[in-house]
Amino acid sequence: MLWFIISVFLVISIVLLMGKGAFFIAGYNTASDEEKAQYHEKSYAAPSD
Repeated sequence: MLWFIISVFLVISIVLLMGKGAFFIAGYNTASDEEKAQYHEKSYAAPSD
């Protein structure tokens, strides 16, 4: 069970570090294209440099 939890957190961490975690932003998937254009996905989904 512990390995499953560790695996889930590892996958989530990799997704966020790659800058592909925009789908974690609440309401992002249901937003219109105009609303999505207001977000800079990488700044919300990846750590800052």
